[in-house]
Amino acid sequence: MDQAVRRRRHALFLLFSAAGIAMSSWVTRTRPRSGIAGMATISWGSVLASVPMVTAGLCAFGAGLGVGDGAVNVDGTDVEQAGGKTTLPALHGCFSLGTVLGATADDAGSA
Repeated sequence: MDQAVRRRRHALFLLFSAAGIAMSSWVTRTRPRSGIAGMATISWGSVLASVPMVTAGLCAFGAGLGVGDGAVNVDGTDVEQAGGKTTLPALHGCFSLGTVLGATADDAGSA
């Protein structure tokens, strides 16, 4: 495996880990907890935006996440073929590890 492929492979490991951290951090922050003036987070969502705006935002978020996820998986496949080494299972493992790290850090920070 040449140096350029190795660098791409390492960058993908970091990217998958960061995506897992970001996803778990966002998910753990959506649970109801006390916010400003004692209002739950979900209450603030209904105060700040209408249902159609929230729906549109979540659809855009999901579409962006899906496109990005597809792109990094295609790049992972390309690195796997160029390097001649199985990589995708390890990349997905880095995503899972990132979700555990992100959720743990968020939980520790909110305690």
